[in-house]
Amino acid sequence: MAQVVRQEAMTTRKPSRVAVGQQLVEVITSGMYSDPLMVLREYVQNAVDAIDAAAESGLLSRAEGRIEIDLDGRTRTIAILDNGVGVGESAVTEVLCSLGHSTKSADRHRGFRGIGRLGGLGYCDELVFETRQAGRKRVTTVTWDCRRLRAVLRRDGDGRSASKAVRQVVTVATRRGRPGEPQHFFRVTMRDVHQFHRDELISIPVVRSYLAQVAPVAFDASRFPLAGKIESHLSGLDGYDTYDLRLNGKRVFRPHAETFAVSGTRSDRIGDVELFVVPGPHGDAIGRGWYACTGFRASIPPSVGMRGVRVRQGNIEVGDEYSLANSFSERRFAVWHIGEIHVSYALRANARRDRFEQSPACEAFLEHANRLGRHLSNLCRMSSKERSARAAEERHLRRVEELLSGSVLVDGDHFAMVRELAATTIEELHAAGASRDGHAPSFYRRLARARKDFRGFASAPPYLRAQLDGRSLRHLSKKDLLETVARRILALHAPDKSAEQLVSEVMSEYFRPASRQKRR
Repeated sequence: MAQVVRQEAMTTRKPSRVAVGQQLVEVITSGMYSDPLMVLREYVQNAVDAIDAAAESGLLSRAEGRIEIDLDGRTRTIAILDNGVGVGESAVTEVLCSLGHSTKSADRHRGFRGIGRLGGLGYCDELVFETRQAGRKRVTTVTWDCRRLRAVLRRDGDGRSASKAVRQVVTVATRRGRPGEPQHFFRVTMRDVHQFHRDELISIPVVRSYLAQVAPVAFDASRFPLAGKIESHLSGLDGYDTYDLRLNGKRVFRPHAETFAVSGTRSDRIGDVELFVVPGPHGDAIGRGWYACTGFRASIPPSVGMRGVRVRQGNIEVGDEYSLANSFSERRFAVWHIGEIHVSYALRANARRDRFEQSPACEAFLEHANRLGRHLSNLCRMSSKERSARAAEERHLRRVEELLSGSVLVDGDHFAMVRELAATTIEELHAAGASRDGHAPSFYRRLARARKDFRGFASAPPYLRAQLDGRSLRHLSKKDLLETVARRILALHAPDKSAEQLVSEVMSEYFRPASRQKRR
């Protein structure tokens, strides 16, 4: 018997009330960032968008755009000023007093979610926005009382909405423009900045290093000769520009330099760069990038701000030096390299700006990143093999040099063994040197000298019997002689000495004076 399925009529309606709780304020401010320094990135990002808007409207050229950050550790104040388009009086409340509201477009702007300006709420006691648009005499000021906001957020369960919480802590006022203020500008000031852990947010060296890595600033061509080649390659990408950003009056540049430290005693250099294009899902370019041609010697230390293949959009960093770590065969290889991938607005950065939202363009980007990671991983392995080969060749050459410089041969059999070893090693080193040029010039000079010394060594072997001075042995009995030799073996034995070296040092007390002098 067939089962009859009964369908009940359904009615639909809109929810009568939607609650947006006050805790949302905390989530989209301090809860958004894993590092307080990220707040500065958000403010620089908004400043750059404002300068772009001013340039597009003809108020200034991008070259005239300025971002000035003043950091005062004594008063614990940070101020970020730009001479961009500013915010109009009629839009101040909508833009600067709202949560998650923005008039920006995701396909043309770096910031578009309307939350970046509020990032400072969790890191200071008072957050002040001041702005003026061109043609306006008065400046609009919006002040957020962050201490009071935190007190409001601690009152759990009172049913207060986010909008009511904001109205309690925000004031809007206007004032006359001050002498020296730009005709159009936006300034955000964080007052009474909190001390976090190492207090990095108020440290000028730390902030300068951070901005050099993440902000859309230019390379310093005086320290990085390849800057022009890279910038020419990137200039055709939508959103790529550089800006004049100054911290306490001093301009900030990218951290890239021709030479860099690998460890306390070793350094490496960027000899050239490889350029590439990132194809999109439909064959169009969605990114451009480069990586440095170095010695790939080892992991680059954190103190070198340019380490890692960094991902950037609108010339602002997305993530950090480990953003592409999963694309490498081993995570550690991510920081053996120096480079960048600049992507277009075909990709959309997530709210935390540490990766991209899922999309066909993102899939194409990740596929290319994986291919690049495999290639760069292979470069690391090949470089490691080359270094191991060079180290082995250096050990072999030192061994030959030791054999040819004062080694004492016990007899003909010993001579035949040493001659075969030295001859074979020298020929192998010459063959290796002909196939690749991996050593310093001094290595090849030493090798040529060893080949010359070998001819003299082979024609006149330094046998032990010919070196001994019979007069030094007359007063010793056989037992005394053997006991003395045994003691010297114990005293002079060391793991880093060859058998020939040990024989020479043990027997040197009984050599003829001329031989003893020659050995010195």
